[in-house]
Amino acid sequence: MEGLVPRGERVVLMDDLITHGTSKLVFLDALTGAGVRLEDVLVILDREEGGTSVLAEHGTRLHSLITLRDLLAAYHDLNELSETQFEELRGYLDDPETWRRAHPA
Repeated sequence: MEGLVPRGERVVLMDDLITHGTSKLVFLDALTGAGVRLEDVLVILDREEGGTSVLAEHGTRLHSLITLRDLLAAYHDLNELSETQFEELRGYLDDPETWRRAHPA
């Protein structure tokens, strides 16, 4: 956090990425506890694994510069991902739980 923020002030949380959103809730709780309003979160990459919904449930909007789906499409368009790799990764994004069951660690 940069600088002093008076109670009641609105702030924006900026971070590199969001996955499930749980770490952002830690900041949200801390800022709310300090009397600061966090209504918007800005990230570079949204991994599209539920973070948007988690934040929305707490009245906070997520803004991302790019989503993982868009990033994968760009790599695919540049022929940096094969069709098989692209479809495999999209399968994960479409249904992570089913993908995890089919690909145990």
